[in-house]
Amino acid sequence: WGTVCDDGFTEVDAVRACQMLGWPIDDTSATFHYWSTVRNQFTTTYSYYDRSVPIYMSNVGCTTSHRTLAECPRSLYPTWPSCNHQEDVYLTCSSNSAPYDNRWQARIVGGGTFGRLEVRPNSNAIWGTVCDDGFTEVDAVRACQMLGWPIDDTSATFHYWSTVRNQFTTTYSYYDRSVPIYMSNVGCTTSHRTLAECPRSLYPTWPSCNHQEDVYLTCSSNSAPYDNRWQARIVGGGTFGRLEVRPNSNAIWGTVCDD
Repeated sequence: WGTVCDDGFTEVDAVRACQMLGWPIDDTSATFHYWSTVRNQFTTTYSYYDRSVPIYMSNVGCTTSHRTLAECPRSLYPTWPSCNHQEDVYLTCSSNSAPYDNRWQARIVGGGTFGRLEVRPNSNAIWGTVCDDGFTEVDAVRACQMLGWPIDDTSATFHYWSTVRNQFTTTYSYYDRSVPIYMSNVGCTTSHRTLAECPRSLYPTWPSCNHQEDVYLTCSSNSAPYDNRWQARIVGGGTFGRLEVRPNSNAIWGTVCDD
């Protein structure tokens, strides 16, 4: 881990940093603090300031069109001579909603583009379902986007269990009671990008749901869904070199053909 230099840093950059941490896109506010204003809170932990870590960013220049700090133009380590850890950025993030956890994962069970929506809070948890209480087509689109469907041209259809029962009786013996119901009363808007960002009731806070109310989806788009587990790197230099990719963090790196 490293820090961000406050050269050029503004409240707009602060909001994008908070959104990168999982705070909601539509109602997040942030306050950017200079080191001098928070010094007393950190002297015990950091012995005034921690010189042992790199300063990864400086001259950050976010606009309201950027969604996270990672998208914003900036100077990258170690290209600036003027920063030191007395210029580290400190933030306060706030919102009417709690921050979302971007470790949430989703999948469709039963078919590539159609089936039961399942989610889990992280890769170590068991898969569970989403209750259809309050679920709408807007939520369905955000679920499909969480599955990798393109943000700009994805459509989705939300199905009640009664309309898809016959397609799943063989696999699920009517419905699968063995898994948790992780979400209910999902309330996405068009400003949210994935289901993980949307306000919702979390397991096990609702008494009214059962697996006859599990959400089923059809996802569709003019483009095929992307797999957001893919990774890329440049080998040979930070801004110039051979492009290498791999389908997930466990695979070996490979190349891209120029055809």
